[in-house]
Amino acid sequence: MSINPDFAEAHNNLGNAYIKQGELVKAIAAYERATDIWPNFAEAHYNLGIAYRKSQQLDQAISELKQAVAINPAYAKAHYHLAIAYYYNKQYREALIHCKRAIELGAAVDPKLMELLKPYE
Repeated sequence: MSINPDFAEAHNNLGNAYIKQGELVKAIAAYERATDIWPNFAEAHYNLGIAYRKSQQLDQAISELKQAVAINPAYAKAHYHLAIAYYYNKQYREALIHCKRAIELGAAVDPKLMELLKPYE
């Protein structure tokens, strides 16, 4: 597949295609290229965070998801997936904060996660 090397959206879409094929390493490379081209591309940071989480790279996942919500504070799905990454990283208070923010923004949140985070309220 040939894409314009400076078109961030194309790299983001390529990353999405790689994710669907289970090619996490290739997806991460595509999303990284998208964020290099367009540093304020919240969706690419979000997708990169998800790919990192799926590959068990939690610190990198948290960093990218934090970047996505810094760029777009109303990005409900990014807050929710940041909460999940924090949970897996045993940062429960931060997970709770972002779960609550995701709910405020209208995201559907797994009630089991909220139950697990109850002791940290």
